[in-house]
Amino acid sequence: MRMRSVVALAVFLVSVLLVGIYWPGLQGGFFFDDGPSILQAEGVRLQTLSLESIQQALLSGGSGPSGRPVAQLSFALNHYFSGFDSFAFKATNLAVHLACGVLVFALARRLLSAARPLAKPHNILIASGAVTALWLLHPIQLLPVLHVVQRMTSLSAFFFSLLCCCTSAHASRVVAQGL
Repeated sequence: MRMRSVVALAVFLVSVLLVGIYWPGLQGGFFFDDGPSILQAEGVRLQTLSLESIQQALLSGGSGPSGRPVAQLSFALNHYFSGFDSFAFKATNLAVHLACGVLVFALARRLLSAARPLAKPHNILIASGAVTALWLLHPIQLLPVLHVVQRMTSLSAFFFSLLCCCTSAHASRVVAQGL
């Protein structure tokens, strides 16, 4: 089996495991500050996909100094496509969590390859997979997936992981070019 096929199979199996673990929690409703932050927030009630309504959703947040526009837009898009169905909101959180896992895997693979350049690729994949599984399945991740408003946490982790992956890729190119 080629390396890419093994990675694709592992991603699929971990995704199925993760969905299986989180499935019961996806059935639950909104709770705690999901009400004021999502259910009662007018800007989240996106009815049309127009530039004006998207801008309103981006600017509708009241938490934090910036209003957390990316999270607000994601909540508004969730509402546009599924109403206030808590399952859809939590499934979106799980999808963001899985996307973070892909980035954690990519970053772990890159960093482990750089730290141990003579290591066998197979061992790097196993170690990267273990790091990713630990990150995806750690109990501390329960809240950002099942408490809808905590999508802000998962989005933060996603963009930070993306930044680390991009920085690492750029640094590798600079080192390879001898600059």
